[in-house]
Amino acid sequence: MSVETVVTGLGMASSLGWSAAASCSAARAGISRTVACEDVMMMDNAAGEAVPIAVHAASPITDGFEGGARLFRLAGAALDDLDRTSDQLPDPGAVLLVCPDGYWEEQGARAEWTDLLDDVLPAVEAQRRDRLAPLTQRVAARLGSEVDATFEPGGFFRATERAGTWLSSRAATHCLLGSVDSLIDSPTVHALSLLGLLKSPENPVGFVPGELAVFLRLESASAAHARGATVLASLHAPVVDGDGTHRLSEAPPQGEALARVAHECMSRVGGEPGVVLGSINGDPWRALDWGYATCRIDVRTRQLPQLHPAEAFGEVGAAAPAAAVAMAIHRLMRQGRAEDALVLASGDSGTRGALYVRYAGDGGGP
Repeated sequence: MSVETVVTGLGMASSLGWSAAASCSAARAGISRTVACEDVMMMDNAAGEAVPIAVHAASPITDGFEGGARLFRLAGAALDDLDRTSDQLPDPGAVLLVCPDGYWEEQGARAEWTDLLDDVLPAVEAQRRDRLAPLTQRVAARLGSEVDATFEPGGFFRATERAGTWLSSRAATHCLLGSVDSLIDSPTVHALSLLGLLKSPENPVGFVPGELAVFLRLESASAAHARGATVLASLHAPVVDGDGTHRLSEAPPQGEALARVAHECMSRVGGEPGVVLGSINGDPWRALDWGYATCRIDVRTRQLPQLHPAEAFGEVGAAAPAAAVAMAIHRLMRQGRAEDALVLASGDSGTRGALYVRYAGDGGGP
């Protein structure tokens, strides 16, 4: 991105609250909140019975909703927070929305329908798109603007880069970048259960699914300062890469791609972060990738404090990088000093991403 892209608004909804301030403050305090999901039962041999799995649900706003409607409930709550806490602009600008990439539904279908994949996979993808259609339609209706939705792996980093390109070329004066996902949505959570990846009494190394939405208002630094907007942080050097491995591939992760995006991101910026936000979520694959990557990163960086959004919010899929950015902004503003943050993410579908978040100095504390 050739111009400095700054964040002038932040809205969030999660299992810990329906605002960025509440969600990030609770996460910073080490709080997490899970509820029982009766839709998926797992055997507890010690109790001699099946018990419901734990999930990080954003109750009650998502209770009783599925598919795109569930995601819109999250997105709507995050947009409400953005409207309450940031300057009002006459229009939303260019709207980018990062949506689930469908990896888990596809892998679940591959495990369940081995002999019928040619027929099943197109049907699964079509059903997924139909379920998500209400999300983009309702976000567009609420904002009164077209929505550029991305369903690709590494979507948040790619969308951040795209927003920066638009701002640089003045194709847009400001952008609204949203990211939303729910691993509690029925098709996804059942696929995860089928694949044996959920944390349960008999599988302590699984992960706990969650759901979350974040919206960031992005502007060029010059435009934000010209209108006297409060700048929360600036975003730099989004990088996406991969090494051909994904969560269910036979080859284990080696951390090379994650270390590579970290090096490239920091070399573009030329800064030294004070904290690293990662994507460890309780799953061994993520832990391996993170561990090998930190061995390849310089000593100073790997000795920095680490924060992992999944500890507070559970695994939130496509929304995890945006959650990390929100946590980074909250941390930098609360500390009130020039400490930057490096956001790193290992995507289960095989992408690795990095983004540098720089303290703005005039955002105050939420």
